[in-house]
Amino acid sequence: MNIFDFNDYREFIQKKVQSLPKGGRGEYQKIAKSLRLHTTYLSQVIKGPKNLNQDQSLELCEYWKLNPLESRHFLLLVDYERAGSQKLRDYVRGQLFQIKEESKKLSLRLNNEKVLDEKAQTTFYSHWIYSGIRMATSIEALQHRTDLTKYFNLSPQELEKIISFLLEHRLCEQQGEKIVMGPQRTHLPAESPMISKHHMNWRLRSFDNYCRMGAEDLSFTGPMSISEKDAPLIREKITQLIKEISEIVKDSPSEKMYCLNMDWFRF
Repeated sequence: MNIFDFNDYREFIQKKVQSLPKGGRGEYQKIAKSLRLHTTYLSQVIKGPKNLNQDQSLELCEYWKLNPLESRHFLLLVDYERAGSQKLRDYVRGQLFQIKEESKKLSLRLNNEKVLDEKAQTTFYSHWIYSGIRMATSIEALQHRTDLTKYFNLSPQELEKIISFLLEHRLCEQQGEKIVMGPQRTHLPAESPMISKHHMNWRLRSFDNYCRMGAEDLSFTGPMSISEKDAPLIREKITQLIKEISEIVKDSPSEKMYCLNMDWFRF
């Protein structure tokens, strides 16, 4: 569920609760307890005419673990409902518009990222092997140099060059004889001159995999003709899916490596 699609915080709360397992049964009681509110008062907020205050709104954002941009949007939705003049409503509406524009930038919707400097990007994104080895070091069975050279079919000298770079930039860490992955995720800004190289590297890697695809692999190519107004909706759903996948990956134990390639473009 994408909070940036909502212009009414009450509607967001209702839809959010309904989307939870078992239709959100008992969720309103949990919210009331977390916000230190009586359930009757919370019901008056949901149905109107009562409103949450800013402290309660922030507590709810933390309860649902909204990220900073989502929290700002929610707090502004509450401000809009509480505004006492049309002038203030217009101001808050402008702030909401700006946040919606920010939300379209994927780099602001992914947390815990490390952005490399320009020189390091040139090396790291020169070949998929740098990212591949870094990811492999999150798997316990691939945290020794001998295991990595065998898995990726590299010479010890080739591997050491890559490992040295990853250690230097804290993308990996040395723990005794083990090499383990450092920061959780890297993200290349859309405006980076290396972005095309990064996408190309992993798409070429996926091409190599086509001839030996297994049952657990998936590829999809779907040219389509749609309306002008539906195109942004599909883009937003893809962006939301990427965010949801990122949340799953964040807490998922490292056991196997997969690559997700996704494109959406006009032709």
